[in-house]
Amino acid sequence: MCARELAAIGELYARRAPEDDVDRLNWAIDGHENVVAEVAAALGVSRGRARARLRYAIALRERLPRVAEVFMRGLIDFRLMAAVVSRTDLVEDPALIAKLDAVVARHAPNWMRLSSRSSSSVSTCGSCGSIRLASEYRASAQRIVM
Repeated sequence: MCARELAAIGELYARRAPEDDVDRLNWAIDGHENVVAEVAAALGVSRGRARARLRYAIALRERLPRVAEVFMRGLIDFRLMAAVVSRTDLVEDPALIAKLDAVVARHAPNWMRLSSRSSSSVSTCGSCGSIRLASEYRASAQRIVM
């Protein structure tokens, strides 16, 4: 899966799944599921895989545009992009997600130097910048949760 593919899926979602459609409550299938079906058919993958790709595409397009740019330039790989999307999923404050996006985009290319084993322990050992980043914004994150 490449960054261009996710960008195209995100663009398709933006065009096909408008949030402000008043007839949406009467639909048998909403815009999101329609896009999932289109992506699955176009790529020849299951709806589950298409749904996962759409999740990444939406997150990169709407929440993490700077991380998307770094991913598009090939400075980070899919594994790291997926980890960033997953670990920022619960952040709801737009100002905080913008700060996280900027800081992660700036530091993520350096994290690519970690071995697969080292980078997989980022969430548990606290030895990487991403954990320091999370602790730096911990007070704000707690306000978001509560």
